[in-house]
Amino acid sequence: MSVEHTGLEVAIIGLAGRFPGSQSIEEFWQHLIQGDELISVFSETDSNSAKPGEPRLMAAGLLKEIEWFDASFFGFSPRDAELMDPQHRIFLECAWEALESAGYGSEQSARSIGVYAGVGVSTYLLYNLFPKRLNNDLGYFPTLLASEKDYVPTRVSYKLNLNGPSLSVGTACSSSLVATHLAYQSVLSGECDMALAAGVSIKAPQNADTLCPEGIAPDGHCRAFDASAAGTIGGNGVGVVVLKRLTDAIADGDFIYAVIKGSAVNNDGAQKVSYTAPSEAAQTRVIQAAQLMAEVTPETVTYVETHGSGTPMGDPIEMAALKQAFSSNQTNHCAIGSVKTNIGHLDAAAGIAGLIKTVLALHHKVLPPSLHFETPNPQIDFDNSPFFVNTQLSEWQANGIPRRAGVSSFGFGGTNAHVILEEAPQQTLAAQEQASLSPWQLLILSAKTEAALEQSAANLCQYLQHHPQVNLADVAYTLQQGRQNFPHKRAVIAQSVEDAISALQDPKRILTAEQEVQKRSIAFMFTGLGSQYEDMAKELYHIEPVFAQQVDRCCQILEPLLGIDLKEIIFPPQTFESTDASAAISDTSAQKPKIDLRQMLGRDRPSESNSTTALNQTHLTQPAIFVIEYALAKLWQSCAIHPNAMVGYSIGEYVAATLAGVLSLEEALTLVAKRAAMIAQLPAGAMLAVPLSEEAVQPLLNGQLSLSAVNGAAQCVVAGEIEAIDQLQAQLIEQGLACRRLKSSHAFHSHMMAAIVPEFKALVAEFELQPPSIPYLSNLTGTWITPDQAVDPDYWVQHLCQPVRFADQVQALWQQQQPILLEIGAGQTLSSLALQCLDQVTTEKIALASLRHAYENQSDVEFILNTVAQLWLAGIDIDWTAFSAQQDRYRIPLPTYPFQRQHYWVDPPGQSSAAPSRLITPELWQSLVTIAQDRALEGVQALNTHIHEQQRRSLDRLCTAYMNQAFRQLEAFCQPEKTYTLEDLLEQTGVIPRYQELLVRWLDVLVEKGCLQRDNAGKFSQLEPLAPGLIEQYLDDVKAKSAEVLSLDWIDVYHTYGMNLSAILTGKRQPQEFHYSTRLQEADYTVPEHPSMEYYGPIVTALVKTAIDALPTNNKLRVLELGAGTGSLTELILPLLPEAQTEYAFTDAGNFFLTTSQQKFSQYTFVNYGVLDVEKSPQEQGYPSHSFDLVIAFNVLHVARDIETTIEYARSLLAPGGLLLLWEVTEAKLEADIVDGVLMQPIADPKGERNMGNPFLSHQQWKSLLLESGFTRVESFSEFSSYGEHVLIAEADNQGLSGNPLAFTIPQHKEVVIQDNIATAQFSPEKKPDITDWFSIPVWTRLPLASVTKDIDRDCWLVFADDDKELGEQLVKRLEQDGHRIAMVKPGAAFSKTSLKTDQCDRILYTVNPRQQSDYEALVDDLLELNLLGGKLVHGWSLNALSDDFDADDYGFYSLLFLFQALGKRNIETPIEISVLTQNLHEVTGTEELEPRKALALGPCRVMPVEYPQHSYRSIDVVLSQSQQAQSGLVDKLITELYHSITDETVAYRGQHRWVQTFNSVQLPKHASISPALRDQGIYLITGGLGRIGLTIAHHLASTVRARLVLCGRSNFPQPEQWQSWLNEHDDQDSTSEKIRQLMEIQRLGGDIMIVQGDVSQLTSMQELVEQVKHQWGDIQGVIHAAGIPVPGTILTRTPDSVKSVFAAKVEGTFVLEQVFRSINLDFLILFSSLSSLSGGYTADYVAASHFLDTYANAFNRSDQLTISIDWDTWQMSLQSFISEDLREFYELNQKANIAPGEGAEAFGRILQQTFPQIVISSKDLQVAIKQHRSAQRLESGTLVTDASNSADGKQKSYPRPNLRNAYVEATSEAEQMMTELWQKFLGIEPIGIHDNFFALGGDSLTGSILINELRDRFQVELPVRSLFEYPTVGELALVIENILIEELETLDEQDVEVLLG
Repeated sequence: MSVEHTGLEVAIIGLAGRFPGSQSIEEFWQHLIQGDELISVFSETDSNSAKPGEPRLMAAGLLKEIEWFDASFFGFSPRDAELMDPQHRIFLECAWEALESAGYGSEQSARSIGVYAGVGVSTYLLYNLFPKRLNNDLGYFPTLLASEKDYVPTRVSYKLNLNGPSLSVGTACSSSLVATHLAYQSVLSGECDMALAAGVSIKAPQNADTLCPEGIAPDGHCRAFDASAAGTIGGNGVGVVVLKRLTDAIADGDFIYAVIKGSAVNNDGAQKVSYTAPSEAAQTRVIQAAQLMAEVTPETVTYVETHGSGTPMGDPIEMAALKQAFSSNQTNHCAIGSVKTNIGHLDAAAGIAGLIKTVLALHHKVLPPSLHFETPNPQIDFDNSPFFVNTQLSEWQANGIPRRAGVSSFGFGGTNAHVILEEAPQQTLAAQEQASLSPWQLLILSAKTEAALEQSAANLCQYLQHHPQVNLADVAYTLQQGRQNFPHKRAVIAQSVEDAISALQDPKRILTAEQEVQKRSIAFMFTGLGSQYEDMAKELYHIEPVFAQQVDRCCQILEPLLGIDLKEIIFPPQTFESTDASAAISDTSAQKPKIDLRQMLGRDRPSESNSTTALNQTHLTQPAIFVIEYALAKLWQSCAIHPNAMVGYSIGEYVAATLAGVLSLEEALTLVAKRAAMIAQLPAGAMLAVPLSEEAVQPLLNGQLSLSAVNGAAQCVVAGEIEAIDQLQAQLIEQGLACRRLKSSHAFHSHMMAAIVPEFKALVAEFELQPPSIPYLSNLTGTWITPDQAVDPDYWVQHLCQPVRFADQVQALWQQQQPILLEIGAGQTLSSLALQCLDQVTTEKIALASLRHAYENQSDVEFILNTVAQLWLAGIDIDWTAFSAQQDRYRIPLPTYPFQRQHYWVDPPGQSSAAPSRLITPELWQSLVTIAQDRALEGVQALNTHIHEQQRRSLDRLCTAYMNQAFRQLEAFCQPEKTYTLEDLLEQTGVIPRYQELLVRWLDVLVEKGCLQRDNAGKFSQLEPLAPGLIEQYLDDVKAKSAEVLSLDWIDVYHTYGMNLSAILTGKRQPQEFHYSTRLQEADYTVPEHPSMEYYGPIVTALVKTAIDALPTNNKLRVLELGAGTGSLTELILPLLPEAQTEYAFTDAGNFFLTTSQQKFSQYTFVNYGVLDVEKSPQEQGYPSHSFDLVIAFNVLHVARDIETTIEYARSLLAPGGLLLLWEVTEAKLEADIVDGVLMQPIADPKGERNMGNPFLSHQQWKSLLLESGFTRVESFSEFSSYGEHVLIAEADNQGLSGNPLAFTIPQHKEVVIQDNIATAQFSPEKKPDITDWFSIPVWTRLPLASVTKDIDRDCWLVFADDDKELGEQLVKRLEQDGHRIAMVKPGAAFSKTSLKTDQCDRILYTVNPRQQSDYEALVDDLLELNLLGGKLVHGWSLNALSDDFDADDYGFYSLLFLFQALGKRNIETPIEISVLTQNLHEVTGTEELEPRKALALGPCRVMPVEYPQHSYRSIDVVLSQSQQAQSGLVDKLITELYHSITDETVAYRGQHRWVQTFNSVQLPKHASISPALRDQGIYLITGGLGRIGLTIAHHLASTVRARLVLCGRSNFPQPEQWQSWLNEHDDQDSTSEKIRQLMEIQRLGGDIMIVQGDVSQLTSMQELVEQVKHQWGDIQGVIHAAGIPVPGTILTRTPDSVKSVFAAKVEGTFVLEQVFRSINLDFLILFSSLSSLSGGYTADYVAASHFLDTYANAFNRSDQLTISIDWDTWQMSLQSFISEDLREFYELNQKANIAPGEGAEAFGRILQQTFPQIVISSKDLQVAIKQHRSAQRLESGTLVTDASNSADGKQKSYPRPNLRNAYVEATSEAEQMMTELWQKFLGIEPIGIHDNFFALGGDSLTGSILINELRDRFQVELPVRSLFEYPTVGELALVIENILIEELETLDEQDVEVLLG
């Protein structure tokens, strides 16, 4: 259908809300289409308002869980949260959700987002707060601030950092629709780029008093338009829509739910019967005005969502008004309905509820039924009107025109609103094709706590399992770019979705750390000879363009020197022909182990090819090593990893010197090549590594032997003649010393180099050496090289002959910097040596490598990604943009941070909270984690790893011998050379069925230990002989080595079992016969202590004691121990428990241990004993559900065959929020095989992972399993890996169990309410003191993917593929081969659907017109009907060339917008992984021809996961090839990428490499001189020059170069000759006057000014401007493009017109500037972009425009014209006049964290000094800036609650002290005690120590100002407000007050003192 837009359309791009019976928009819609009435009925006693004799049903629409709120997430202290009205709380959460649903983060402030909210009156204030007299204690204002309705929108603006207009609208029932009207107008006018329009009405408490006023329907039903209508029904609800200009939404690729065509608001005036009565005439006028505004005829409106209140008077008047407004002869063509029949009248939120209902109806193209309409109101003649009441769910027919609807809302007092809606326009999506690079991806996760990190990992894993077709590259990019960097970190490297799932669950593959982001230096270490190998870094060469370019460059320089292309030596032609190195490596890795152990040990070296032989020739080896290391270093630097220092080993020092600038590259290569050629002519020599110190080596040296290197305290290298080395080696071996011959052709760094010294010195003297620009350490001296040494030829001569003092280098480096050591070169030799040199250093040491060893069968990309991950885990703030600078990645909606709501409530007088909060608050949880970790660290100090590992090896050897003996006793393997199948052995040995599983396990053990052979067919042979007496020998060895490790009693147990295994396996003896438990009845027998009890026991008891200490004294403690056995752990726990409060259930699977334990623990009368089988339902065994606070299990749960079910049983015992405490073996132990294994029953694990001998889970597997089983937080503890055990603690979920009391809350005698404590430190962003550190640049980093396995979930894939390309068809065929169902979408003229039968499966083929948005909606609707939507979506339509920019927009930006709108309008909560294929969108290698306009597609993609977090996306940028082989390889990589879950949003494949973009910090120091880009009196154009930032830049240019400034703006502005008269006629506050004064100051500084009115997006306008300037001054020499403003809205509200308005200045304006200045050679073009291009935190069009500017700068930055895009963070703003003087000081302090105008100008000047095409500037840490983006100190959130405000008995309800970094220290002095009491009162936290930081306790500016006033009164001193900021602890502030008092006392004379003393 044809749709004409007026330019006044605003798109609705985001929705959020909570309505009666509905916690989400999707749930709300489901209720609507099902025709549900969501009304709750109160008991009669709930209301005091019913009149006698007038019975009526008290009913209303209620919200769930209004008492619950995530205070910590929004930065509120517990006290603040309790005081806050639920309207504030829930609107905060809904506003956040609405922006995320629209795809926008809320904490970036460069884009203007308005908030317009209609808010109901605060009944929470009236009923809950004021009756508690809180205002008497705290003052009126703080109490009001917490709840008054007018502060609701501004609080949202503050907390979400939204800097558009923020208004509270109060027009009674029509408030929210009026708010929508105002937001609509604001967006259209450009006042804001997006806007939240909302209605908020939550009356608390939710009872008949607040929700059932006079006039409500007596039968509890709203019967709109029905004859029996008797009134409406009250209700609560919150609704939010996100608005954005339609043009902007379409341009940004926003998802559009519907379009606002027009709206109108009016008032009845006085022409009606009463103030509250409706007016037919006014309602008619407002409807007609809205239709006129929308330019639609009434006949085209086919549905009206009416006010429909169900009142006898209101309904007929409304229908009469509608009939007048429509004035049509048609009858019954327009449906009407009222959402009030479903949910009641939501007061201020009524209009938004109707609007959202209608938007959803348009989105889904169906009309929900209006309820309770049976007989029409007799005053309404429906038969002769255009209207009918829609009472059935029905399809919404379009009838050739867009579906349109009207929405009405009429308020008490006569303010009426009407909105015209239209269905979203149709559009297409075109994605550009991407090149195939390495599939490896780096997935990173971080969280504030370990528990949250575990939950995040589990959520991500679950997401990937549900979305196996997701683009893993986008998952990786999203996690890197789209997540804040928190201290608790985790990383995995994977190459497919399936592989990522496996990696996330495999503790061996998980990299984890707890580390804050920190500035830490990095040292490059360049290796020497010996680790080189054929094809080293081959994969990097094919995939990493920077690396390949450097290799090519070096080899080109070397070719005339060597007479050969060195690449043919490094990468031999027979292997170099393959360009698919990544695939080759992956294939190899799949077939081989990660490490070739024999090759690593020097055995089975591969035979050397001719190329290998050549590579090992000195004259080629040294240049080859130099080339690879230099290229690797340049690769790291291209990813913004720069060295602070360098260490070079031998030839490696030449690389360091080259990077430091001592030698140019040409000089270095010449020197290295000729030096190597000289050495090659010398006699051969040898080198020997010896385990001796330098002092021990010296006596061994002679004229034939020299000391060549000192690598450690007892590691040296001797070099010399071959015979002499042979003799030395034999001599040392005879002495028992292990020596190693090095792979070397000559005796380097020895006397044998002396012969070439003269020639070499002359060669060095030819070069003009320079002092080093990067510090590095000298091989020769072992310390920092000096400038004189570096330029002295004699130094390099000595370097040739003297030993390498590597050990000294490492020590000197560490002493000064303690850097992360990054090895550059093949292998990890230097890393290993360096760590050994630092063996005595106790601080953390990190050494990482860049390239694998020859014996490692691993992808080069995978390897280097691991290094990147380790850097990130170490706290390096990785610049992820730089990491993936050349790739096109998209952020996708992945699982978000796992927030936790808590219960916060101030009860009305006489009531107690119905929902006590759990004891285990985040702070207490952190205390549990901290204390357990401390105990783990303390315990390990007493343990010796070496002794334990020796004992472990000895015990394993003994247990293996027992197994060997058992087989021999069973007469297995009687014929040594014969092979046996498993079936043969089972039959031969006679093992009973119970133990056959164990037998299989033991065969595996014997094979693993090398005692048994197994061939490829799985047959066994050659069982190792067992010599007589060997077991006794092994037994003696175990006893000898167990003296400090293990009780000999345990060894006796092991030996008894070991010697009887054959009898047990055949059933001749029972395993229980030998168990120690049989001796428990013996009087003098003591059970041997568990081997690790001394270590793990304190951890367990610390956890129990910490939880008990937090338990209120009048609450019960209910404990159950599972499988308690002999009570070994019980006896540690029982003494800790409070006898009067505790109920302890001691359980075991049988009665035997219960009897003995009753005697053992008879003194503990609170212990009960019972049988409980952990593998059966506890409830069926008599244990009630959810009735224990703490469940303990010591090495018991692993025995379960179905461990998942057993965990569920354990969880069923726990009350909500209860704790599960486990102590489990987490590694296989062979003694468990021979003891526990024979006691167990077969496990028969279907996965084959567990068996009788090894039933254990790793601690990571335990954590994952517990999280999947309903535990919200899990942590594990062990710092001693030799034990192979862990203690774990897990907290049970407290959601969904509302009928069960929370754990630890059951009272002893009466109910005691325990409130949660979520004390959170107020975030106060710290400003970096040095502008030098404010800058970041994008870099691209290689990030490979792991190989993919095949057990992928068979989801349906929706694939958009172009007919003109074979790639899409190949992808589809591959997916079908793997068993996936495919719905394929191709472009065409109109929507159609056909079914195709392929060889693999049935395929559905859709055709969609790319420019018809309705086709997308039809597609989505059909997929929904077939239940095929929800899984993988791959978009690859733009893999062919596009004809022009408009095609690029249609097939790129707008197509993404239309697709996202079609998905968003249907509110699809089923997660979809969206993978978008693009081509040449990013400059990764530097060879791409970028098309900046295509970068617009990044806008909606970045924003999409913010608005719709259930979905996820990635972009995969490729380079297409004409080669069929390359095409096939590309398909392989794309399949691998798509099978991986999404971790990177933006992935680029170049060659064989996979890249991800990151941002790395870069220092831009201040220069003494001005930028060479600036000229004195230069002529510079500033678009948007009259804006705040534009004027600041103008001031800078005037003050530095007396610039002639052309300031261009669209609005008219007085010319200079008019300025004085303007100032005379206007006051000082006039904004134009303020600008004029700034312009006059610019003139005073020497700048000339030309004010020109012009539109930068119009070519003619700008051509005229340029000509005008040229005529008056000359050619413009530089341009600063600062024009452009954002238009608020969401994906759904984006329209082509709204998008166009945003693109006009930034996008079209840039192209206009390019065209205008094409013939003028500009010195520079500076583009002002936004930090939103990183954060995605604004509207999709504005984010898109920022991406465009960044890409444009990358595309057009060149030597003759400097082009830079600057991504600005927040600038400082002027303080508002209403801010009080007391608070102004705090606001000024907070403002300082933002960029001040002078600082911005200074930063601009520094940027002009360099040539980076894109620079991000933030005055804060970049991640903090992205997360926070706040510009003012907290004001609205500064609310308090007093001591007695929250408890029925008037006593203070305090919260536990949070887990702070400092220890608690009690107050001692009187001043400290008085201040501590005040702090506890105002913050609601107890106890507070004297060193606790006020702000870390959750204090804020308002609380602080009131506290300071209180302190002034208490101590009678003048205390400035600033004092609290400068002295934020009790101890510091008390000292300040005491000093003030002392000073005052010293001024008193004796008479004054006498008066004071009385």
